[in-house]
Amino acid sequence: MVYSVLKRGARGGEPFIPDKIRSSIEGAIRDAGIPEERTDELTQKIHYEVVSSLPPEREVTTEVIRSVIIEILSSDESHEYRTMILSAWTDHERRFKSF
Repeated sequence: MVYSVLKRGARGGEPFIPDKIRSSIEGAIRDAGIPEERTDELTQKIHYEVVSSLPPEREVTTEVIRSVIIEILSSDESHEYRTMILSAWTDHERRFKSF
């Protein structure tokens, strides 16, 4: 289980808060224009897949979390909306974060 997240350029880690991943996914779902009645279901499903796919190390980098999210949203078994969600997530990332 992950206990700490190491951010690029930061000293030390910060506590792992799964709800930050949930919020990011939920925002991407809304930005993708997915029908509101599907938001909770998709958020819960994708969030579970991402958190359960993280490596078992006690510390993980934001880059690892990012790559797991992209891998889940890009998977061959993707849900009908995952391409739209991935596009919205990466658009947000380009606008607001510097990777």
